[in-house]
Amino acid sequence: MEGTVNGKTLGLGNEKMMEYAKASISNKMEGEARSFQKQGKTVSYLSIDGTVAGYVVISDKIKKTSAKAIKELQDSGINVIMLTGDNYETARYVVGELDLADFKAGMLPEDKLKEVERLQANGNVVAMAGDGINDAPALAKK
Repeated sequence: MEGTVNGKTLGLGNEKMMEYAKASISNKMEGEARSFQKQGKTVSYLSIDGTVAGYVVISDKIKKTSAKAIKELQDSGINVIMLTGDNYETARYVVGELDLADFKAGMLPEDKLKEVERLQANGNVVAMAGDGINDAPALAKK
């Protein structure tokens, strides 16, 4: 997300967003963020005029019903792959909690769509579940 407030350019988002905003993240702040990401938390950085001023830590609790549904799918022979915009560390934590064999992290909406198309082109029947606007292109793919 980006915008202008009182003549200052603000950016809020992940590392890719900070690259887009041409805002560098200090080593100290990046280290702090990584420690949260290794705990399965999402970090969104805030930049002001090209300088990262801080970050917000967001934590999504994995629903027991989600873990149960994934296990039931796997037990019936269905391959479950997680495609996420979260960074690798956050995704790896969640994958471990859900006992998933495969995931792709740092994906943009168009990356998710391309992955669904790739799987379909390889002859796979694909079902997609998502909870955000960033999943819309892949969810709409027939």
